[in-house]
Amino acid sequence: KLRASFGKAGNPPGSSYGYYNRYEVPGTYDGFSVITPRFGDGIGQKDLTWEETDEWNFGLDLEFLKGRFFFQTDLYKKEIKGLFYTLQMPETSGYNVYNTNAASVRNAGVELSLTANILPPSVKDWSWRVMVNAAFNQNMITELPFNNRTIVENARYLNVGHPINQFRMSKFLGVYPTDDDVPLNPYTGIRYLAEGGSPYKAGDAHFLDVDGNYKWVSYQDLTTVGDPNPRWVGGLNSSLRFKNWDLNIQCSFTLKRDVWNQSLARTLSMVNSPYGVDEEGRPFSNWGWGTHWAGTKDFVARRMMVNLDDLNFWQKPGDQADFPRYTVFNRTAANFIQNSSLFLEDGSYFKVNSIMLTYRFPDLKKLYINNLRLSLTAENVLVYTKSRISDPQNVSQQGYYTGNGYGLPRTFTFGLNLEF
Repeated sequence: KLRASFGKAGNPPGSSYGYYNRYEVPGTYDGFSVITPRFGDGIGQKDLTWEETDEWNFGLDLEFLKGRFFFQTDLYKKEIKGLFYTLQMPETSGYNVYNTNAASVRNAGVELSLTANILPPSVKDWSWRVMVNAAFNQNMITELPFNNRTIVENARYLNVGHPINQFRMSKFLGVYPTDDDVPLNPYTGIRYLAEGGSPYKAGDAHFLDVDGNYKWVSYQDLTTVGDPNPRWVGGLNSSLRFKNWDLNIQCSFTLKRDVWNQSLARTLSMVNSPYGVDEEGRPFSNWGWGTHWAGTKDFVARRMMVNLDDLNFWQKPGDQADFPRYTVFNRTAANFIQNSSLFLEDGSYFKVNSIMLTYRFPDLKKLYINNLRLSLTAENVLVYTKSRISDPQNVSQQGYYTGNGYGLPRTFTFGLNLEF
């Protein structure tokens, strides 16, 4: 069966007063009421309008072997025009932000699902149904304000032709195995310089020189890196039955997604300062009680309980390492830059979310029992991932992993259902 559809939808602004500049009366002055703008609410946008969405969908349904196998696929394209977005204002304006129809975004992809009754009806006392679904999505910014001018926001770029929420950071290219691997400036004969003016050496991080001046500068040599939007997401469900026994397994997966491990970044950033850093990774300037020791215990408790033995640090000339040398003294360069792709990881994973085993007792009406069922359920069973993040599902939509909060625990639950 072939299917086709088109839909158009609208989304009104989140505030009914976004069109206007708002004011407040914070108090009085010399006996008269004072009226001031509400700067934090943003400047009014008299051209603010609805967010519009156009969506096209083409589908195909196929059935095989008298319904034992059912396949469904959908191709879609979703255009969002006038996407609501909060943009920063210059400080000289007095306002912090303004909320407007700032962008247009296109999402296009395919959704696939397969339902299979593995065993034929001729197999007595057994049944096995497997359901698999997967979705591929690719998004792209198609329009930005001010004639499609690139918007820079801290660690993100908004750029026409690129995915939304793409990272903006220093691009990590590896670790220099030896001094001879550090590039020479052909004009000066001096090796590639770190931000402080000292040349890079063996064991230091190699960051991309974006402007080609043979000196890495943290606020200049930034570029678009990675994509926090997963290309593939999906799930797998298996339901196996034998007489009065049922075994249900539920799984999920994500493929091709970049995540920023800020937890590890803040942990390793302490080696950029011999005096340590606070819980947000800011270096202390000396060993004074009011600076270094003020946040140490909290920082250690929240950031430092990690096993560094699993990390491949550079140790001697010739090492092919994943991370620069780990030492806090005699530094020539800040190697563990938080805002760098050194801490971008492959967020792909396959997770066994739950396994449930159930037994239904046969006819117990002689005991005035209509139904008796016992179950044992395991939750958050297994995760297979290349990432150093314990649970890749605990990542924000923007691809950030902060390490805050508690991960999902593995639980085992025994259940009894009794009906009279």
